Amino acid sequence: MRRIRSVLRFALPPLAACIILSAPQALFAAQQWIKVSSPNFELYTTAGQGKGRDAILHFEQVRNFFLKVGIKDPDVGGRVRIIGFQSAKEYEPYRANKIAFAYYLGGFGRDYIVMQQIDHDTYPVAIHEYVHLLIRHSGIELPVWLDEGLAELYSTLEPYAKKVKVGEMSPGRLEIMNTSKLLDLDTLMKVDHSSPYYNESNQANIFYAQSWALTHMLMLSDAYRPKYPDFVRALTSGLSPAEVFQKIYGKPLGQVQKELEGYTRANSYKVAFFDTQLEKASENPNVQPAPPAETGLVLVDLLF
Repeated sequence: MRRIRSVLRFALPPLAACIILSAPQALFAAQQWIKVSSPNFELYTTAGQGKGRDAILHFEQVRNFFLKVGIKDPDVGGRVRIIGFQSAKEYEPYRANKIAFAYYLGGFGRDYIVMQQIDHDTYPVAIHEYVHLLIRHSGIELPVWLDEGLAELYSTLEPYAKKVKVGEMSPGRLEIMNTSKLLDLDTLMKVDHSSPYYNESNQANIFYAQSWALTHMLMLSDAYRPKYPDFVRALTSGLSPAEVFQKIYGKPLGQVQKELEGYTRANSYKVAFFDTQLEKASENPNVQPAPPAETGLVLVDLLF
């Protein structure tokens, strides 16, 4: 669940290009790569036709939901490219860091979502990464904690009767919040993409849990929800987090911290319901074998 902000592209000398291009072909020739294409996504995967087709339709379904609730369709300059492996071993050479089971990569002219596995159990991860894509293309520069918090919050979206529910509490995240020493909010809000709290498993767990919980409280609790839009605008205006909380809510960071701790220990919480349905995607994806040379080029593009 990672967002890699940009990638530098450069021209390789001819000999170097030949050597590098030969490696993925040799490495992946024995695997059955397929390419699945829909109007807005293209998926390269070794997980098989069934999982590949289901996954790309889920991405189309999620994209359609965000369009219906008023999120502008991102101008990505073509199909979003998804790489879906079927095992940790396959994924390992492309892992963003030790704890990333998936990540979003926004580069020049191509957006990637890379996943260790694609199946129904990992669909929340797919939504998480797609939210990163939406945030990047919105033009709003959010701090890392809120970027990850929003991605975690929306990853819970699921159909509920004829609506869509967002904000179900995560038992795993709650357990971390209620059994671990929390970061003070000043530290949380200074975490960037190079921080140990973002990259090392023993510290990232609390960062993700606390980012999710704080975002949940700001967006959905009665005490914070009404002024949440003003909070985001102030947060992107250059003010420090302490100044923003004081200006918008009239609360110092220490008070917000105490309220957050109480929020995750409460017996009740609110979720959001959207007056739309998570409709089954109507697209009929094109499924075909992916030649080794094509797959090799895609993987080299991902690496470089």
